[in-house]
Amino acid sequence: MFFLFRHILNYYRTGKLHFPKGECLTQYDEELAFFGIMPDVIGDCCYEDYRDRKRENAERLMDDKLDDEEGGDGVQPEALRERMWRAFEVPHTSTPALVFYYVTGFFIAVSVMANVVETVPCGTVSARAEGGEEGRGGGGPVCWLGVEAVMSVGGRERERERGLSVT
Repeated sequence: MFFLFRHILNYYRTGKLHFPKGECLTQYDEELAFFGIMPDVIGDCCYEDYRDRKRENAERLMDDKLDDEEGGDGVQPEALRERMWRAFEVPHTSTPALVFYYVTGFFIAVSVMANVVETVPCGTVSARAEGGEEGRGGGGPVCWLGVEAVMSVGGRERERERGLSVT
């Protein structure tokens, strides 16, 4: 990581950004993004190498994606679990994921409002003291959030088993 920062520090000193040929392209792009540097400022001496490596990396990723879709290694992906994982992580990937996202948000808002309303005194205390309103109104949101949590944890465990990063 320090080796990449050296190039960025040199850019701030001299105004010229160079691409290190021996370093990981993805890490280099992440470092540039972190420091808010556009890849367009890479010097003419290195820009063609950077562009070629970027193209090769994109082609490799595309080939890997096609191999995964075709099941080239003989392992069938768990399509449902992977779709659920994407739905939880990036809800804007599909319409059902977006609906799930907003329904969850709705239930969170209803649950918070129910808790606020329950704590505000509303006149007589006798109805609550007799148990007339106790135990009502919180079951739906709590069940929904419980189901969401179980599904999310199940998806995260699967990703850990596959060795993918989970944040």
